[in-house]
Order: sequence, then structure tokens, then C-alpha cells
Amino acid sequence: MAKIKTSSAETVAALLKAMIAAAAEAELLILAAHSRPVGEDGTEIKLDGTPVTKADKQSEAIIPQSLEEAFPHIPLIGEESVNAGVIPALGDGPFFLIDPLDGTKEFEKRGDDFTINIAFIEDGRPVIGVVLAPAHGELFTGSPMGAYKARRDEDGAYGACHVIAARSRPVKPVVIVSASRRPPELIAYLDSLEGPFEERQIGSLLKVCRIAEGKADIYPCPMSTSVWDTAASHAVLEAAGGRLCQWKDGAALQYDGKRFCTQNGFLNPHFIAFGAP
Repeated sequence: MAKIKTSSAETVAALLKAMIAAAAEAELLILAAHSRPVGEDGTEIKLDGTPVTKADKQSEAIIPQSLEEAFPHIPLIGEESVNAGVIPALGDGPFFLIDPLDGTKEFEKRGDDFTINIAFIEDGRPVIGVVLAPAHGELFTGSPMGAYKARRDEDGAYGACHVIAARSRPVKPVVIVSASRRPPELIAYLDSLEGPFEERQIGSLLKVCRIAEGKADIYPCPMSTSVWDTAASHAVLEAAGGRLCQWKDGAALQYDGKRFCTQNGFLNPHFIAFGAP
């Protein structure tokens, strides 16, 4: 397997181009599915109790095909392929980590907070991340080149982008929470915060991108998530100057491909996302 060096600006640019193109292809079919009436998604319930729609599966079919055309020697890990038992051997090399439709419940009810997440993992870190929010027409990228946001234009393309940066915590921080889950650990954390804060509910890991662009400050997540949920937005947040770290000890989340062959190897520990120090 060829070793990819993301220390090269040319390599980073090529990876970003391929990842954005793959996400944009998937966006077209997801927007088409989102325009159909509620109940026409062909939803199934997976073994872990979470829903999967035809759009999830179709998106994951498109993204790998697009990435493999540009980088045929880089393996891919996708949420739906893993659920189907397809897990490639990763070794020590880099790989792509894909969530073809994050926020399926939000998508099912025709909300807007769902995303397409593609991350490039190297040495256990999310070095490059692409998060596309089709219903919002927003594209976030994070890489060694920085953190950027672009909006979809009238022609359906994502053109000019601008730099985004996480902000230092204000006197009244914005704390983002899940729109569907509120476990006791989250309630205890909110009760422990000193001073006033504003609470907002957002679906999917778009929460982390809102912190990256300086529109929110904290996302406490004492809940079950998987590596494909967080990797892309993690890369965006770090590139924007923020942090995404483990709940228990403050260490950064890791994406070591070797642990993916172990039981529950795709699950994240509980974590907290912060803006700039």
C-alpha cells in the first residue's frame, strides 16, 4: 500500500478535492430522497437499534466508488459496510472513514440537521475532514491547510470558501445538546457549569461544526457514538483551533485502525467538544 504523506500541500489538496467531490455526488441523491414524503425512505432497524434508510445505503455505495477512482490504494471504512460485516484489513496505513448519512432520525422526519461525513485518517488522527450538510447547503473542511466553510450557490456548486475559527469561550457560552437524548450524565454536567449559558439543540455532528465556525462553544456528549460519527467534524474542529477530547481524562479521541477488529472497536468513549482555549 502506498504511503500517503499529508505533510505535502499537493497531497492534502488532492485528497480534499476527491473527498469533496465524493460528498457532492452523495448530496444529490440525499437531497432527492429528502424531498420525498415522510415514510418513503425504506427504513430498516439495524441490530444496534438504530435506523438505516435507502439513502444511507445509496450514499455509501457512491462515496467509496468516487474515492477509489482517485485513491485506489487507500482502504475505506463505512458505517453501513461495517454493519454488513465488510471490514477491510487496515494495518498501519491511512484510510478513509465514512458516515454516508449522519443524523438519520433527523433525515427521516425531514429535519435539516443531517450530514455527509468523510475523514482521512493517518497515524490514528483525523487529518482531513469533509462535512457536507445538504439541507443547509453548507460545506465544512478541515485539514493542515486550515478550516473553511463554503455555501452552495444557485447552480448547486460549492464555490468560494472562507476561513472559520473556533472562538474563545464568552461570558455566556452556547452549549449544544442532542435533540433526541438527554442522559443523566448530561444533566449533571449542565448543572455543574458555573455562570449563565445558552442551550441549543442540534441534530447530528453538525454540532461540532457550529463550534468550529464560532457559533457555539461546548458540546458535551456522554452518549454512545461511533468513530465515523465524529472523525470528519473532529478534523474540522481541530483545524479551526478547537478541541474534541475524551470525557474522562481530556485525551484526544483516537482512530487507530488496529482496534477496529476488536469487540466494540468502532465505538468512541464519551467526549466533549470545546471551542478555542
